[in-house]
Amino acid sequence: MFPNLRKTPSKKKASFSSDSKDLTFKSGSAFDAACRELRATIETDGSVDMSEIVKVLQSKKEVYDLIEKHFPGAATGKEILAKVAPVIEKYGLNDDNTLFAQSVCPDEINHEEGDTPDLFAKYLGEVFHMGGLAGIPFTGKTGFAAFSHHVPENGHLFILMAPHIGLSESNQLGKFTRLGQDHDGSACGAVVGALNHCCSGKPLPAFADSTEDPQMA
Repeated sequence: MFPNLRKTPSKKKASFSSDSKDLTFKSGSAFDAACRELRATIETDGSVDMSEIVKVLQSKKEVYDLIEKHFPGAATGKEILAKVAPVIEKYGLNDDNTLFAQSVCPDEINHEEGDTPDLFAKYLGEVFHMGGLAGIPFTGKTGFAAFSHHVPENGHLFILMAPHIGLSESNQLGKFTRLGQDHDGSACGAVVGALNHCCSGKPLPAFADSTEDPQMA
């Protein structure tokens, strides 16, 4: 049987041995992710053997170890929400008096059930979308003005802004293996293009000018 994820966690690290690689987990999130995948396999196929269990555990461990290596302190959406919720609730923000806006890249891989934007939307309610490619708030001055006019009377606003950096099935940072494709591609080609433009020495667009309101041009 698999561990009950609702069980009070032990203070000891979850550790498994295999003939090939050490499977000592330092991340509860990695272990949870492995358990979810294995449970899904059981529901679909009816069973799972030990070799598949070890394979999934090793795969999730490698992913989370890689994330921790390049982004120390990185947290899951659930962990972020768990830290944010007590802070904003302390100041009286809730789904009745707060308008939630997000500036997150519209890429489909950012808006699946359980992703950070989805979790915050379920917590705070209706969403005003500000984000354009790479998560830049391309709604411009017009969009921010519209957003400000939608805030509840004597209410609050909460804005989530976040770029996204993918990780492919072959564990390449900045890459993503999309559904139905047999190759890795850029997780966010727009942000790669923006970086290349900035590094090229070419002048940046004058978005601060009143005439530069991208979605109203």
